[in-house]
Amino acid sequence: MNLSLTQMPEDIIFIGINPAPDGKFYTYSAIDQKKRILQLADGSLEWALAYIGKQHKTLVAVTTPRSPNIGLMLRHEIRNSLRPQPLPGNWMNCRVCEYELRMRGINIPQTASQNNRCPSWMKPGFDLFYRLDNLGFLPYLPRDAAFQSMEVYPEASFSAFLGVVPYYKGSLEGRLQRQLCLFERDLTVPNPMDFLEEFTRHRLLTGRLSYESLYPPNHLDALVAAFTAWLAANDTGRVELVGNPEEGVIVLPIYSSSAP
Repeated sequence: MNLSLTQMPEDIIFIGINPAPDGKFYTYSAIDQKKRILQLADGSLEWALAYIGKQHKTLVAVTTPRSPNIGLMLRHEIRNSLRPQPLPGNWMNCRVCEYELRMRGINIPQTASQNNRCPSWMKPGFDLFYRLDNLGFLPYLPRDAAFQSMEVYPEASFSAFLGVVPYYKGSLEGRLQRQLCLFERDLTVPNPMDFLEEFTRHRLLTGRLSYESLYPPNHLDALVAAFTAWLAANDTGRVELVGNPEEGVIVLPIYSSSAP
């Protein structure tokens, strides 16, 4: 059953989780139905799961692959169904969703078919999805279910919301751009333009700039993941599922010049 915005229960929580590359901590954010930020913190996997376990109804969006690829890109019928079709011998060891995003100009890493051949930063996400599955979370579909999980790719979400590939997320302009994107979509983040107003000659010369109101990249990634989950629950016409459900899909916002 697809729930509209007016039908969506107020107690549903949308959680975005961004595992650190080394798996030592997980950045997790939570927003409510009114897009208010309820939680934004760094903690252990157990800490994040404990927070999730307290919720009565939640949609969790994770910023890493769900699992290694299962070899779909080796199958002729899959390759023949893709547009554009991959050249023979190319794109053999990746997921369908990654090929499709690359064809849209999104530079997403490829997920190998064997765990030990995947980049180390992917493995905390594999563990997280495994734990969520054991807690009864179902892969996201537009349906009424108390606990669902989805995969998102922050760079793709921001690209979709902005209509352009954003600046490098570790740069000052990249952080400003991403936070402004969220601010204009009514998430309760500080207005990054206020930070720019502090860029006076005197503050630059005396080293008195404060970055407290400007979020770091891992927090912005977790927030856009939570907001992508919010959009998927409230307006299914504004998201699409990229990839093959047999292997895993990425939930991607559909670009719109107007903020939801």
